[in-house]
Amino acid sequence: MVKVRSLLDNLVFVVSLLGVLPVWLYLDLPTQVIFPLALLVGAWCDRKDHYFLSAMAATLVSIALFIIYALQIDRQNFVDPALNIGVLLLAVRLLTEKEGRHFLQIFLLSGFALAGSTLVTLHLAFLPLMVLLVIGVTSGLVLLCFYSDDPRLALDRKGFVRLLKMMFLLPSGALLLAIFFFFILPRTQHPLWDFLNPNSKTMVGFSEEVRPGAFSSTSTDDTVAFRAQAPEFDPNDLYWRVTVLDQMEGATWKRAELPSRTQPVVIGGTPVEVTIFPATAQEKFLITLDSPMAAQGVRYRRSSDGVFRFYRSTKRPKGYTITSRLNGQFRAERQLDPAPYLQLPQEISPRTRQAAQNLIASDLSAQVSKIETIKIFFRNQGLTYATDNLAIEGDPIDNFLFQSKRGYCEYFSSAMAIMLREVGIPTRLVGGYLGGTYNQLGGYYTVGEKNAHVWVEVLNDNNVWERIDPNLYAINASGSFLARSSFQLPTWQQLADAVDYYWTQAVITFDFARQLEYLKKGRDQLREWRRGEKTSWQLGPWFVIVPLLILAIYRLCKKPVRTEEKLLNQFRRIARNRAESSSIPHNIGLNDMVRRIGDNRAEEFARIYGGALYRDRTLNKEEIGKLRELLKGMQQNRE
Repeated sequence: MVKVRSLLDNLVFVVSLLGVLPVWLYLDLPTQVIFPLALLVGAWCDRKDHYFLSAMAATLVSIALFIIYALQIDRQNFVDPALNIGVLLLAVRLLTEKEGRHFLQIFLLSGFALAGSTLVTLHLAFLPLMVLLVIGVTSGLVLLCFYSDDPRLALDRKGFVRLLKMMFLLPSGALLLAIFFFFILPRTQHPLWDFLNPNSKTMVGFSEEVRPGAFSSTSTDDTVAFRAQAPEFDPNDLYWRVTVLDQMEGATWKRAELPSRTQPVVIGGTPVEVTIFPATAQEKFLITLDSPMAAQGVRYRRSSDGVFRFYRSTKRPKGYTITSRLNGQFRAERQLDPAPYLQLPQEISPRTRQAAQNLIASDLSAQVSKIETIKIFFRNQGLTYATDNLAIEGDPIDNFLFQSKRGYCEYFSSAMAIMLREVGIPTRLVGGYLGGTYNQLGGYYTVGEKNAHVWVEVLNDNNVWERIDPNLYAINASGSFLARSSFQLPTWQQLADAVDYYWTQAVITFDFARQLEYLKKGRDQLREWRRGEKTSWQLGPWFVIVPLLILAIYRLCKKPVRTEEKLLNQFRRIARNRAESSSIPHNIGLNDMVRRIGDNRAEEFARIYGGALYRDRTLNKEEIGKLRELLKGMQQNRE
């Protein structure tokens, strides 16, 4: 026998754990300690039926905790205190004696914690946890109905199995309805609760400024920056363009937003199309594949230097399609003023200036000759690509070129740009990402923050901006920098990442525009069907899938018929066929029916069936076989 109260006691702890798990890492340390202790102590209290907190004490503790965190709430800090309040109130409730309304409070607070997790993270784990929580809460409500009727109720094995079927049938229907409404309910252009989290970060890990020497070391960040659905390319050709930095303020490179009258013109390269799915919301720049020409799926503004900006900032990740020319080049404007691309601060070290001047001592006049000379200088300098033990004192560029000779992309690109400008070559830096991990299962690239990169563009003799990546001249480029940009994941990690990728597409970036897109596709398909343009092989699967889906829903909702009921119904049909249907009422008993038709087989059927029915037991295999044999004989005798 299984007690309903025991099931409820165990279920509340499972539901509480499911609700708090997705927000665990975002809670304050005291809350992270108190909640698991409350789970353990509360379970012990339920088992011993002894509670340390009375109802009055629990109320006072709850009020105190609420006041402590409520005082921390303001316009800029709402989510974290609210989540901590909810979890702490849940912990207090777990430590007290529980009756009907207390169970409801636990279910409500657990759902609040899970729903609140979407304000801090939209991880794939939310989906299975939500499914389990819905099953748990629905099952708890069913159990609570039985418990309210009889607190001492205990179920036998048969009753427990029936209860389990009911507990899983209700949440299954609820989840199907949730999926259905997810696709059809209209969406707003901005999240309803976005005002609760105004300090959400934009493009994590991407810097809009470059300043070599700002840090003595950098750590590898495995956070996903974006994913790009595209065919597989050479990883070393994958330069993801985000912004252009063309102005120096001291040792810092910034974007000057130089005025332009024309749109960028891309020459050369291979036309490609990629769909970008950023991992986080963005306020300014679109991520594009170099060299970009146009974007679809989002409103944007385009600058002459190939930088695409959102028309307005987005509050959540939004996918868009970029049309580019892989390895193409931007043609400069005819009336381009080169002065801004030659600007240098006064803080450049004399040694760096002198080195640049010495390289063109032979009075090289052609741009290409000057560029090649500086490339050779970087190849011969013995520079090492490194992310730690970097000099930050004095002039970081001077130290990088002539002393430590250690640095990462910001050092390489900034040093080359300064030297190029020193010898009269218009130069700018481009910030973005390099490479990415291609997922063969999903057909897309995953680009992480560790792929953040800076390279150089110079204006050559053909009035074209030419890409130069000075990081390739590091003596260890093939073993560190290039290896980082072309790393491949094992199959199981590709599968896990593909699941996360489709979760992002199907749920996180599913917005009003996607809904309209699906509606338009459905409308176009319906028109084609009406015109008879769909072939049988295109329509065939739907004629199979739809009936199977209807049948599955019918079987799921239909109450199962027991074997005993099937046998009795078959006996009634045969009996009515044997006699005139009007002579046997529908509500007549089994023994009365046997007397009316007068058949020895019917009497034997009633004896066996009644022997099980009136003793409150189910028929065994031998009895079921015998009853079917009797029914078969009665049927043959009638025919």
